[in-house]
Amino acid sequence: MTILVVDDDPYIVRLLKDYLSGNGYWVESASDGYAAMVAYAKHKPALVILDYEMPAGSGGDVFDRLRGGTASADVPIIFLTGKSLLEVRVRVPPGPKVRLLSKPVDFAQLDKALQELLPMPAKPPVPPDTK
Repeated sequence: MTILVVDDDPYIVRLLKDYLSGNGYWVESASDGYAAMVAYAKHKPALVILDYEMPAGSGGDVFDRLRGGTASADVPIIFLTGKSLLEVRVRVPPGPKVRLLSKPVDFAQLDKALQELLPMPAKPPVPPDTK
């Protein structure tokens, strides 16, 4: 399952890539709003983790573009931001597929949001009884 991490801070991108990869996710990344849209079109991720303030298109702009596209309208999005969550909430309408988290990264909150937004992995098939 692919997750797209979008943040202009390379440290945050590396931290999230390492953490998510260690938990079995395939991670793609982008460092600004324009690159986020290109990466989304190329990789079709199951979820996007999105910084709010970035160059070349804010997280709010990326959110609007994703929600406006037919193929991306339902993609779950986790905003991870250093801005006030109240300020972001004014710009980004809450919904069942949107979560707002504060920086620095709280991995317990991130795990909870991932569990809420991503489908449960399929159980591996049970091998037939060969007795």
